[in-house]
Amino acid sequence: MIDMEKIEKLEKAISFLNSLSNGIDPLTNSAITADTFKREELVELITFSSTILTDVLNNKGEVIQVVRPAKFDSKFVNIANVKISQKPIAISTLVMNINKESTNRKMRNLGASIIKNWLVGNGYVTEEKVAVLKNVNELRLTEKSQEVGIIEESVVDPSTGEVRSAVKLTDKAQNFIISNLATIISENQN
Repeated sequence: MIDMEKIEKLEKAISFLNSLSNGIDPLTNSAITADTFKREELVELITFSSTILTDVLNNKGEVIQVVRPAKFDSKFVNIANVKISQKPIAISTLVMNINKESTNRKMRNLGASIIKNWLVGNGYVTEEKVAVLKNVNELRLTEKSQEVGIIEESVVDPSTGEVRSAVKLTDKAQNFIISNLATIISENQN
């Protein structure tokens, strides 16, 4: 939110610009002279106004206020445009595809942990700590996994070089998650 000092400065700048556009020196209320634009207060307010207008221009004409981003909301996602891969993909890749279709730039991105936690909480996968070269949490399949198209594949961990199992989403699982996205989000926010 804009602080009061900036609001007052903006109001003063608007008043000054309006006076100038009418040929009036805003500081003396007389006709503009060569000295009008040499006054420090006027130059400062014109520069400030220019900065604000540049910000608006850079935002394609949209006046924005810097506020904390809103929580992710699936109603601001073009669900029909989310890319569904024919090859199995990681949860994080699906999340990236979902975030690409967000229509609200002021909203936080969806995090992969939200989907992972929902899958664990609803019994589609389990999570267990595995001691390899480093302790990691790995997802494991359940009977429900196969029903929705969640599979396991062997992958090489780039940080350790170890081969381990990784949960992947087939196109069926990707569609299942997307069709349940509103539920996933609402259950996460409760």
